[in-house]
Amino acid sequence: MSESNVVVWLSLSNNPRLPKRIQAVGRFMNVEGTPSYTQAALLFGGIFGVYLLTILLFSAGTIVYAKFIPDFLSEDSQYEEVSGEPAEGETPLMTAVFNGDVEEVKALLKEDPDLEARDAEGYTALSYAVFSGENEIAQVLLDAGADPNAQDDYSNVLVGALYNDNYELASMLYECGADPALEDPSGESGYSILDVDNEEDFLLAIEEE
Repeated sequence: MSESNVVVWLSLSNNPRLPKRIQAVGRFMNVEGTPSYTQAALLFGGIFGVYLLTILLFSAGTIVYAKFIPDFLSEDSQYEEVSGEPAEGETPLMTAVFNGDVEEVKALLKEDPDLEARDAEGYTALSYAVFSGENEIAQVLLDAGADPNAQDDYSNVLVGALYNDNYELASMLYECGADPALEDPSGESGYSILDVDNEEDFLLAIEEE
């Protein structure tokens, strides 16, 4: 902005009349002479046009959001509902464990269920407890006689607890008879995960964690 333009702008009053404000803008834009009302109309028409375009774009975005986003979220919700359905072969006990319902688990245990029943992927109720991080329920199942060496199609419960960094549960399983040397289908064991080769070092490693 040139010195003359600065002087013109600063010479305007706090509430300048419109022609004077237009003149200042015109000089800033290097428009020769005093702008006419036609030029003023074009200038402010352009400003209004930009403003109107902004409003229209915002409105269009709102319409798109209202029309498509709810459907997208609905699809996600449907996926969650489907993925939350019981797995093939899942027993009522497994469902109670998955839901973290300790009282329901205890009630079902009174009916003497098969603790080693497996779903389509080989998971037992104890497997559900381990992979869901339900330590209290895992202890209840172990006290009821669940196999601490339960192995599914992919892993075993001790390896699962260690993979989840659940050392409290790993210790619990070991105390109930879990074998740290037992390898799962992929060749992993409690020893290999903690990089030890004997029970003494295994226990020390768990305690250190």
